[in-house]
Order: sequence, then structure tokens, then C-alpha cells
Amino acid sequence: MLPDSMKSSVVAKKFRLYYFFYIFFFFYFFYYFFYVFFYFFYILLLLLLLLFLLLLLRLLLLLLLLLLLLLLLLLLLLLLLLLLLLLLLLLLLPLSEIII
Repeated sequence: MLPDSMKSSVVAKKFRLYYFFYIFFFFYFFYYFFYVFFYFFYILLLLLLLLFLLLLLRLLLLLLLLLLLLLLLLLLLLLLLLLLLLLLLLLLLPLSEIII
């Protein structure tokens, strides 16, 4: 129905319009894609930071527990030393002085 020159003109206009929409939707899609991707990446980095802090806290708690155990061991050794001194004192004193 249309002459060839008009057909090519209509096709070119449609192609230019589609080309514009393809570029628009391409950038629109990638804008939201990278927005969601970097948001997800940001959340992932926060979770990794939280995991690192929890591991650090766990190590600090383990060190604190180890320090408390060493303190308890030192206290037990001190108590044992005190008991040994008391036993030595009881052995060195004559029995008559203890009964008084």
C-alpha cells in the first residue's frame, strides 16, 4: 500500500523508537539491578563484619575464661600451699602444745 520510501521511513521511525526504549529499559534495569546488587553486597559486608566481631568476641571470651581458669588454679595452688604449711606446722609442733 505504501511506497518503498515511506515504508523505510516508518520502519526507521519504529526502529528508532524501539532503540530508544531498549536503551531506556537497559539502563533502567541495570540501575535497579546494581542498586539491589550493591544493597545486597552492603548487607553481606555488614554480616561479615558482624561475624568477625562475634568471632573476636568469642576469642575475647575464651581468653577471659582462660584467665579465670588460671586465676582459679592459682587460688587452688595457694590454698594447697596454705594447707601444706598448716600440716607442716602441725607436724613440727609437739602434741602437748597443740592440746593446750
